[in-house]
Amino acid sequence: MSDTLATLRGRIAAFSRAALPNQPRFTEAARRALSGKFERLALAMGPCDGAELDRRVSALKSAHYSRLSLASAKARRRRTQNTTPDRVSGKTLRERASKDQADAITLRR
Repeated sequence: MSDTLATLRGRIAAFSRAALPNQPRFTEAARRALSGKFERLALAMGPCDGAELDRRVSALKSAHYSRLSLASAKARRRRTQNTTPDRVSGKTLRERASKDQADAITLRR
């Protein structure tokens, strides 16, 4: 299946699901599980009272989402670098890599 087709099918499914009533129930179990994970990690750091536990959980969540954001930014940067033409050759990194691989294969023969 092509990427475009998969994207369109996913979009249709998302919009169809969004039309259903009571959306939060679909992700309630996952949200509870993730919250429980952060609470377990916070408690593993040592004993604490309710306010300190909330502070630790909040900090762990912030760190988690910051890591996701960093990974997303790196992926976007890689994607852009692979599709942006080089100023000197006018070719993308992907095109240059393909040519380099073809040249290496020719040299081996």
